[in-house]
Amino acid sequence: MDKALEYWKLIKDEFPVILGLSGNILSAILIFVVGVMVGRWVQKRIRRSKIGGAHLDATLKPVLASAIFYVIIAMTLYAVLIKVGVPPTSLIAVFGGAALAIGLALKDTLSNIASGLFLLLLRPIKVGEFADLPNTSGTITEIGLFATTIKTADGIYQYVPNSKVWEGRIQNYARNETRQFR
Repeated sequence: MDKALEYWKLIKDEFPVILGLSGNILSAILIFVVGVMVGRWVQKRIRRSKIGGAHLDATLKPVLASAIFYVIIAMTLYAVLIKVGVPPTSLIAVFGGAALAIGLALKDTLSNIASGLFLLLLRPIKVGEFADLPNTSGTITEIGLFATTIKTADGIYQYVPNSKVWEGRIQNYARNETRQFR
């Protein structure tokens, strides 16, 4: 009888701790689900919106939408881990180390992102223009973070990595309204 009473006391003393932990886990799951839903909602709204009017062209919308989505997801993961009980200082150290490792592992992908940002900022090509790029030519349909989508004269869509577009010669036929042939 004494053993049963000891177990009951142990369970009674630990029950608030177990309830608190399960409440934190349920809250963390709810935070994650809501964060992903908000991120997707914001991404869809930016892609469909008329944000910026003439100041923001169709080229920047997908990039802006993806960047904001990933920022929301990162903030959501940070909030979830803090809710579960991970100390913020160790999270920052882990995120910093992970960013370094990912940066080294994804060198080529980061090159595509950097080239995509240069294409978006310097604008040698825009969506809707006909251009001759390395190994292909056609109408630019999208300039994303990783690749540029081109519709060739045959109606075939090609996805060219941004680093290949940026490092090669870009000949834009749509920039000038008139051209001289010799």
